[in-house]
Amino acid sequence: MQDTLMVLEASYDWRLILLSIAIACTGAFVAFEINRRLTKLTEKKQIYKWIFIGSIVLASSIWSMHFIGMSAYQLHIPMDYDSRWTVVSFFAAFAASFTAFFVLHQKQSSISALLSAGLITGAGIAAMHYTGMQAVSFAGQVTYSAESVIGASAIAVVGSFAAFALFTYMKISRPLLQRVGASLFLGLAVSSMHYTGMEGTSFCIPETYSLFLTPDPVVNQTSLLTATITGTAVIFISVQWILFQEKRWFHETHYKDAITGLHNQRFWMKQVPSWNEEFKVIIYADIMRLRALNQSYGFTSGDAVLKQAAEMLQNRISPESFVFKSEGSKFLLCLKDADNFTADEQLSALQLPYEANVFQDSQRIHLSLCFGGTAVESSTPPERLAAQAEIALAHAKQQERTLFFYEEKNHQDLSDEWMEMSLRKALQNKEMAVYYQPQARAYSGEVNKVEALIRWQHPDYGMISPGVFIDAAERFGLIMPLTIQVVEKVCLQLKEWQKAAAPIQRVSINLSPLHFEFVDANRQITEVVHRHGIPPEMIEWELTETSMVENLQQMAGQLLELEREGFYIALDDFGAGVSSLTRLQDLPIHTLKLDKQFMNGFPGSDKKQQVIQLMITFAELSRMEIVCEGVETKEQLASLQKMNAGFIQGYIFQQPVPASELVFSFAPLTNSEGNAISDQEK
Repeated sequence: MQDTLMVLEASYDWRLILLSIAIACTGAFVAFEINRRLTKLTEKKQIYKWIFIGSIVLASSIWSMHFIGMSAYQLHIPMDYDSRWTVVSFFAAFAASFTAFFVLHQKQSSISALLSAGLITGAGIAAMHYTGMQAVSFAGQVTYSAESVIGASAIAVVGSFAAFALFTYMKISRPLLQRVGASLFLGLAVSSMHYTGMEGTSFCIPETYSLFLTPDPVVNQTSLLTATITGTAVIFISVQWILFQEKRWFHETHYKDAITGLHNQRFWMKQVPSWNEEFKVIIYADIMRLRALNQSYGFTSGDAVLKQAAEMLQNRISPESFVFKSEGSKFLLCLKDADNFTADEQLSALQLPYEANVFQDSQRIHLSLCFGGTAVESSTPPERLAAQAEIALAHAKQQERTLFFYEEKNHQDLSDEWMEMSLRKALQNKEMAVYYQPQARAYSGEVNKVEALIRWQHPDYGMISPGVFIDAAERFGLIMPLTIQVVEKVCLQLKEWQKAAAPIQRVSINLSPLHFEFVDANRQITEVVHRHGIPPEMIEWELTETSMVENLQQMAGQLLELEREGFYIALDDFGAGVSSLTRLQDLPIHTLKLDKQFMNGFPGSDKKQQVIQLMITFAELSRMEIVCEGVETKEQLASLQKMNAGFIQGYIFQQPVPASELVFSFAPLTNSEGNAISDQEK
C-alpha cells in the first residue's frame, strides 16, 4: 500500500534572506557598472570581454542568491544538491545574462531591445530557479503550484524589464541614484521571483519517513558557504577588475595620445625630478603645414602622417631616449647619450629628410619638420626647459631653420615668466587696445558691422602679435580676463558711437575655444553687456570652425544659451575645416566668415570661383549672412559682387584701425550700379 505524502513545515532565517537580497542587488549593480563602461569601447574583442565579465557577475549573484535563499528556507530534514543540476542552473543564468547584455549593447534605446532583454533575463532567472530546484535531493519530492510558477516568472520578467529600462533611460549620464535604483529593481526582481516561487513550492515526504524529522531546522552549511563565498568572491574580484581597468583607462586617456600611442607631455611632466640628470637635450619638433595636408588629403591621412612621424622620430633616436606627443602636430623629445649613439648624433639624424605615405592615393610626400631645443641643466625644472624649447621652436619657424637652440641671453625677454608677468601687468593697467576692421556691404560699401581685434603695444617691445600673447593668455589662464577687458572696451565704444549717431549696428568679438570650457564664461560676458546697457543684438560672438569641430557637443548648448540672450553667433574660417553643412544648419550660427585663404589666386580658375559661389549660396539658403575675408583687390571685389556676396572684409577697404580712424562708407569704390570700378574709372 502506497504511503500518504505529508507536506513539511518550513521556516525562514531572516538574516539569510537579507544576505541573499544584498548579494542579488550588489551583483546587479556591479554588472550594470561593467555594462555602463561598454560605451568607452570600440573594439569588438574588448566589448565581448566586458559583456562576458558582466554576465559572469550577474549570473553568479543570481545563482548565489538562489542557494543562499534555499539555506534560508529551513526544513526539519536534511537536504543535499546534485552537482550536475547545480552547474546547469548557473549556465542558465549566465546564458540569459550574456544574451540580455548583448542585445542591450546592440540597440540600447530600442523598446524592442528592452522587451527582449527583460524577457530573456526573466526567463533566465526562472530557468535558473527551477533547474536549481531540480538539484535538490532529499527523502521526498517537490511539487509546484501553477499559479506560483506563473507569478514568479512574471515578476522576474517585469522586474528585469523595469531595471533595464531605468538603466538604459539613463544611458548618457546615469546618475548614481538611477544606477542604484536599476540595481535594486533587478536584485529585488530576482529575490521576489525566488521567494514567490518558494511560497508555491511544497516539500513532501511519505508519512512513514516522519521518524527522520529533526527537532531543529537543518541547514546545509556546505551549500550556504559555497553560495556565499562564490557570490562575494566574484563580486569582489569584479570590483577590483573594474578599478584596475578604470586606472588603465585614466592612464590611457590622460597620459597617452590616441593617434600615435605615445605618452603625452602631461605624462612627461609627472616624471620623477631625477629625470633631468639623465638627459642631455630637450627638443620640440613640429610638422610644418600639417593643417594644409589635412585639408588636401583629409584628417584620416593627417592622422596617418602623425603616426609615421612618431615612428620615424623614435627610429632616429637611441632606445634610451624618449618621444612624447605634445599638442597638435608637435612632439617633445628627450635625448640621452648612448654608448654608440650620442645626443649630437641623434640631433643630426633628426634633421635628415622625412617622407610619409598618404594612404588616400598611395603616394609618398615630403614632410618638413622644424626643431627647437635646449640643453638640460640639473637646476632647471622641466616646465622651464619645455618653455625654452618651445621658444626656440618659434624662432626656428620664424627664421625658417630646421633646428634652433635656446640661448638665455637672446631669449630671456621672451620667456614664459616674462610673458606671464607682462600680460598680467598689461591687463591690470588696461594697456590692451581694441582696433576695428570694417565689414562693408559688397554693393553699397556701407559699414554697419565691424570686427573688434585686440592689440598690445608694449612700451618696450612695440606691437606684440596677437598670435603670441593670445596663445600665452590661454596657457596662463588669462584668456577670460582678456576677453572681459575687450568686451568692456567694445561696450564703451558702442555707447560713443550711439551718441555720435554712427551707423554701426553690430560688433563682432572673437571668443577663444577655451571660453567654452569655463562654467560661467557666458554669464560673465553677458553681465558686462547688460551692465553697460548695450542691446545683445549689437554683439556678435565669433568662434573658429576648427574649435567648433573639436568641441561641438560641449559648445552647442552654450551657443544656444548665448542665442537665447539675443546675441548673434559668427563662424570664422568657414571652409578651412571639416564642418558638416547639415550640422551647421542645426546650430545657432547667424554669420559665416569665408576663410581668407580662398582669396589666394582669386579670381582664378572657374573651379575656385564655383567653390566660393557654392559657399555663398549655402549661406543664403541657410538664411545666414556671409562675410568674405582677406579681400585686397578690385578684381576680387568685382567677382564677389557678381556672386551676390553679402559683406566684404579686407585691406581693399581698411585694415584694423583705432575707432577714431574707422571709415563708415566706401561708396567711392563702387559705382551706382553696385560694381567695383577700375583704376581707369577712378
